[in-house]
Amino acid sequence: MYMNKIFMEWLQSLVEAVIIVTFLFVFCWPLKIDGRSMESTFFSGDRVLISRISALFGDVKNSDIIVCNIVEDGKQHSILKRAIAVPNDKIRIENGLVYINNILLDENYVSVNVDFNLQETVLGENKFFVMGDNRELSYDSRYMGVVDKDQIVGKVLLKWFPFGEIKLF
Repeated sequence: MYMNKIFMEWLQSLVEAVIIVTFLFVFCWPLKIDGRSMESTFFSGDRVLISRISALFGDVKNSDIIVCNIVEDGKQHSILKRAIAVPNDKIRIENGLVYINNILLDENYVSVNVDFNLQETVLGENKFFVMGDNRELSYDSRYMGVVDKDQIVGKVLLKWFPFGEIKLF
């Protein structure tokens, strides 16, 4: 009788753990930041939680921070960037200043800006223009082109490490 009770408690704990891990895998996935392209929002070594479900249902808006899979030199990489423009937006960049639908984008998160120009471009369906907050070091849509919706893995929900800098997005 006592062994049955212990077995049932262990079984219940195991089922709860499987449910929690499944929930985390589908809804919130941990990611460690590697690189300097998103400074001063994120630094190398920071840790975030991303929502995979957001990407699945296309819930990405201007200024959201997203994770995308890209192919570079024949290898797939995950990159963390900010969605600057979303499908059907009109984007242009003049002297490093970004205009979305002819409105100057307030980018108080940009740590280093560079003098860069991009002629007016209208994004197609399911196309996103992504850039890093550290424009000097970021390999992004200015160089690699737009990102397709199918390349988006998730959207950053929470910066949870370092613990003194926890922030919701």
